[in-house]
Amino acid sequence: MITDNIRRRDKDTCHWCKEPVNFENRHGGKAGCFDFIDNGKRTRATEENTVVSCRHCEQERREPVAA
Repeated sequence: MITDNIRRRDKDTCHWCKEPVNFENRHGGKAGCFDFIDNGKRTRATEENTVVSCRHCEQERREPVAA
C-alpha cells in the first residue's frame, strides 16, 4: 500500500518541520497525515509527490500567505 511505503520511507517524521508525527492521534498538531510536495498540483498521490506531514504544517501550507 502506498501509504505504508511513504510512512516507512519518511519514518513517521514530518517532511517540513522534521518532528515525529502520531498517526494514532488524528486531531492534535502533531497528528500524522499526508501532504503533496507541490500543493499547486492536485494530482494522483504517488510515492514521489507525497510526504508524511504533521497536521500543523499541512494546515500552514494550505493557508494563503498575506501580502
